Amino acid sequence: MHKTAKRICLITFLLLTLFLFISCGECDFHVDENKDGFCDECNELVKVEQPQIPQEPVVDDSLVLIEGGEAKFTIVLEKNSSSTIEKAVNKLLKTLYSLGISVEKLYDEPDNIKDTEVLVGTVTNRAEKYRFDKYSLGAKGYAIQIIDGKLLIVGGSDESLVKAIGIFEKDFLKISKNTEKLEEVSIKSEDSILVIQDDYNVTSLKICGNDIREYTISFDSTDKYASVAALELQNLIYLNTGCYLSASWLGESDKSISIKTLENSHFGDGFSVLVDDSGISFETEFPDKLKSKVISFFSDAFKEVKGELNFTSEHSFSENLRDIYYSDFGACADGITDDFSEIKACHDYANKWGHKVFADKNKTYYIGKEGNGESIIVKTDTDWQGAKFVFDDSDIHPTEESKIRRAPIFLIESDKPSIELTNKFLDKSLIKADTNVGFSLGYAVLLKIKNDNVKQYIRYGINQDDGYAQQEVLLVDADGNISSETPIIWDYDVITYAVAYPIDDRPISVGNASVTTVANRAPNYYTDYARNIQIRRSHTTLFGVDHSMINETETRAPYKGSIHAENCYDVTIRDVKVQHQENRYDADRGALLGTYELGADYAVEVRWINCYQKNFYDEDGKISYKGLFCTDFCRNLYLEGCFLNSFDSHKALDNLVIKNSTFEHINCIGTGDAVFENITVYADGTHGAAIKLRPDYGSFWNGNMYIDGLCIRYFDDSLELSLFRASYADYNFGYTGQFPKEIYVKDVTTEHVIPTNPSSDRFEYEEKVIARNKKALHLCTDLELYATVDISKFKHQGGFAYLGVYLGAHKFSVTECPGITGWILPNTPQFQSMQFFIDGEEIEDWKSKYGSK
Repeated sequence: MHKTAKRICLITFLLLTLFLFISCGECDFHVDENKDGFCDECNELVKVEQPQIPQEPVVDDSLVLIEGGEAKFTIVLEKNSSSTIEKAVNKLLKTLYSLGISVEKLYDEPDNIKDTEVLVGTVTNRAEKYRFDKYSLGAKGYAIQIIDGKLLIVGGSDESLVKAIGIFEKDFLKISKNTEKLEEVSIKSEDSILVIQDDYNVTSLKICGNDIREYTISFDSTDKYASVAALELQNLIYLNTGCYLSASWLGESDKSISIKTLENSHFGDGFSVLVDDSGISFETEFPDKLKSKVISFFSDAFKEVKGELNFTSEHSFSENLRDIYYSDFGACADGITDDFSEIKACHDYANKWGHKVFADKNKTYYIGKEGNGESIIVKTDTDWQGAKFVFDDSDIHPTEESKIRRAPIFLIESDKPSIELTNKFLDKSLIKADTNVGFSLGYAVLLKIKNDNVKQYIRYGINQDDGYAQQEVLLVDADGNISSETPIIWDYDVITYAVAYPIDDRPISVGNASVTTVANRAPNYYTDYARNIQIRRSHTTLFGVDHSMINETETRAPYKGSIHAENCYDVTIRDVKVQHQENRYDADRGALLGTYELGADYAVEVRWINCYQKNFYDEDGKISYKGLFCTDFCRNLYLEGCFLNSFDSHKALDNLVIKNSTFEHINCIGTGDAVFENITVYADGTHGAAIKLRPDYGSFWNGNMYIDGLCIRYFDDSLELSLFRASYADYNFGYTGQFPKEIYVKDVTTEHVIPTNPSSDRFEYEEKVIARNKKALHLCTDLELYATVDISKFKHQGGFAYLGVYLGAHKFSVTECPGITGWILPNTPQFQSMQFFIDGEEIEDWKSKYGSK
């Protein structure tokens, strides 16, 4: 029964299916708009397609890096990657290449994006989602993460990024030293790594109780030294605290760690740290020290603390960065090793940054030939602190090593170079009445001008020469105005050469040392040695130098001077001691070789204060005639408190003041006013004269002379004493000879003395006065020899008589000289019109009463 029923059901289903199939043939397309399940046309049952339920897709988050032994990825480095990162990536690429896998390396640019990339470092030209704040990791932290089809490798520092690259190679690429081949490499999201550093010694950093994150690091955008220091500081704070402070320009933030370079004031400590509620301020005048000082301030603080660090006002301080020492640069100072290079390096560094230089106290620095003709350039304050310098000239050949013998050891030099201005004077002339040079430089200069077509100061006698171009120096301000202190002396039809020496605004001082020169052994010729201290900088003071010379032999070339100034303005040389060398005579002509300790060329307003000569007397108690002092083409010189055997202007001095000083002789050639106040002169060296107008330059002084307080001392009682020594010569000196135009004399006395305790020290000598005011005083003894000679008829070698004429004085006035027993005046044609006054009363018939017989 059961089987029969099953058969009946099956047959019924088949018949029904067949019926439906046949019925559907009556309608091509079933339409069931009323949704009742039957076709609206044929009323047949409509088959309803059941909607398929969408299945959840299978997500594949793996990133295929290597497939079939080929790289499917590109390495992209952040732009400006450090060499450390470059090296680590290149090492990885080299390893892959050795396994037969070539990987392309690109740098982060917006137009080179690939499908599969390994991004190394902080990229900025990919999508925002790939920009990772590496500073959130800390210096030791790193991350290796899959982000939307790209692998990002980031480190909190270069060191940690290198570590992450190594982990990528070992743990992700599965490369080891035993790896021979890579076929398939893929990684998944769960392989990502994130390591964040949290083990800092400084767990909390504050400024006056405020969290460090409230502050920025600020600096001047134009200051490269401050910017470097700021970057270093950012990194240092980050490494030690995990806080990465943003940077700002000075003045942009109310709270900041500010880093400033100040203009060098050349005094004070030069570095300061100020801590207050607004932040920490670093200020220095030495940018070369800025980074090290800022970093050391924080580094030292970090070393001393574990936990919270709070900077307060107690951390404020200043430090002396101004002073540097020769020993800092390796000078031995043993008196044997040549320290030239080390001393020069010290001053070169000081000149660049503005440091003050110190020698190490009481050390001895030997300087031989190592400099090879270079000089130690000094442009900043220098205190030698009583050190000793030995300048050894004994082995320097006068001709083969002429460059060495001519080079100053210490050259005190201007910050600005000289400027040739000859082209500024093309087709121009300058005359005495001019007060402006016709152009502006924008700053003050000492201007030297020349006319090579005119020769002046043509020397006569055993040391005769062809003279010098007409020339002088002028002070000229920024607008081209000629200073009233240096009016034009000569008329210039043309100017064939002009050079300007800028006048430094910043004064400096150098000194406090003893210098010993080991004498040269050159033949007795004019091969001058100039291994000295030379000043070529305006507004300079040289102080406290004691110079001596040792080991003088029978032969020795002369010296230009142990201290010499040239091409400068406003120089003071004070509290110096000098020791003159022994006389030497030219080996061919027998002329005395002028050798000097003090001197100046082309300088204006040079002052010698409290300078004295240690060997004023010789062993027999006499004052030897030795040249000690020499100037050429100088203006406005001043000496006070000096004790020297000579003052000597060879050529073209304009204006002189000497006060409260003692000399063996005084030589004056030049122009302007000469003032002598309270001076003593030993007249033996100039044949009885207090002041010598040098005959070898035509006994020329075109100006006035004032004497107020003069004591003429003499050892030889047979001398005829005079105020001046001058003589005529039938010679072309390049100008008309000129006796001082007006002479004013007050308080003159004479003394016959003998030394009783000759000494090398100024303050130990003693003299005995044998007689006072015993002699009559001549105005000028030598001129009296020409009383009967008509010098207007002199003819020098060129044949023009007018240059042989010698112009006499216009006025001679004597006041308060009661001790002088009488006056004797030159009774020559050139003095016939001179006026003579005694205590304000004109002596009209002085020729009969006081004229030489």
